[in-house]
Amino acid sequence: MNSQKKKKLLTICAVVLVLAAAAAAYFLWLAPKNQASAPGEENGAPAAAADETFRPQLATDTQASLVVYGHYDNFEALEEEFVRFREFYPNVQLSYQKLDNYNNAISESLAGQEAPDIYFLYPDKMADERFVGAVGAAEDLAAVPGIDLSRVQEGAIHRDAEGHVPYVPVLAETHGMLVNEKIFADCGIAVPTTYDGLLDACRKLQEAGYAHPVMGFNGDGSLLYSLYFPYFCGSVQGSAEALASLNAMDASAGERVRPALQLAQDFLDQGFIDLEACGALANYRYAVIERFFEGDIPMMFTKSTVVSATRKREDTEPFKTNPFPYSFAPVPSTEQGGYICDKVSMGLAVNRNSPNLDMANEFMRFLVSNAELNRIANTFRLVPTAAKLDLSPLYAPFGAIYPDRIIYTAALGLNGTAEGQVNKAGIAISRGEMTVDEVVAAFGTLP
Repeated sequence: MNSQKKKKLLTICAVVLVLAAAAAAYFLWLAPKNQASAPGEENGAPAAAADETFRPQLATDTQASLVVYGHYDNFEALEEEFVRFREFYPNVQLSYQKLDNYNNAISESLAGQEAPDIYFLYPDKMADERFVGAVGAAEDLAAVPGIDLSRVQEGAIHRDAEGHVPYVPVLAETHGMLVNEKIFADCGIAVPTTYDGLLDACRKLQEAGYAHPVMGFNGDGSLLYSLYFPYFCGSVQGSAEALASLNAMDASAGERVRPALQLAQDFLDQGFIDLEACGALANYRYAVIERFFEGDIPMMFTKSTVVSATRKREDTEPFKTNPFPYSFAPVPSTEQGGYICDKVSMGLAVNRNSPNLDMANEFMRFLVSNAELNRIANTFRLVPTAAKLDLSPLYAPFGAIYPDRIIYTAALGLNGTAEGQVNKAGIAISRGEMTVDEVVAAFGTLP
């Protein structure tokens, strides 16, 4: 090959290589735009922002003192967040204080000399006259630069008529059942994930010697709540007609609740629950935990506020002597499984009149991330409000719930009066005081 042809060939090769490199660069640039759903978007779940690394927006040597007022006796999980925040702002002092008589005192406190910088606020207080001052003092967190509310479950976020967000939901309460995993393993029975599976598991447990496989506190009618209330919410979710009927308490309202009440009655009729033993429990929290920790109850219907106290009760004598693995699972009320039926149990609002407003907002910006919202909830043993759930092993069974079966009661559209009547209906059934037909007929006037 002569030198001229060789030179021409080398030129062509060089051009091809340049074009190939350019094409590769183009497709690398294009690829993220053509990707399938990002992690967390599958099945309609919202995705977290790609980069959640917290980067301070204020001078890191800023000095400030922030006080959080709440009604919990202690809040160790929040105090752990204080420690983490101080890694970025070492000169910021943060403290949590329980405010006595919180419901009556918080609005007055915000108007006084000792006003907090951050305080508890949540859905069922938004229309409470005692909280008018607290709601009015709340910073609009939707307008704070850098607070990314897409990192919070949309159904948990409260927006007023103008679209303002007065608080960030931090902790949520749900209902389910504590499961003694050792009993199920010893009996060779799978923890049920469907309603028929629940009935089958209870029968097998009875055959194995557990005469009453299910227990729960019945002092306030909460015994069957974990079974029928999430089922009820699922049955009316998205139905404007059903919700309008219930909220207006019209003549057909009781019929909207009948399927859920019938489910509760049918389960009660199976003989899996000893009502007398349930009625003997002294309270819904510590007495339930201590009874469950005796180790002979396969399933304890309860709620996550009970679960949140289990770690501190593991030093009770029966459990210390014979510890066993346990978890918190949804009660499978349908053949598709159960629901995550959540109620925001604690949110944090920022006092817009705080002398440390910029730093208070900065702390909220730090807290509103999937990582921190999951961390604080899992430390507290409650349900996270993060858009991308990272459930603790204790709540692992809830991880199988599809996003379309996650219901936030605040977003459901059921008013407080109707919800109260649904709860009273369940009380009447669980205590055997009324039949389903009687409850349906009296719905709206239940005492």
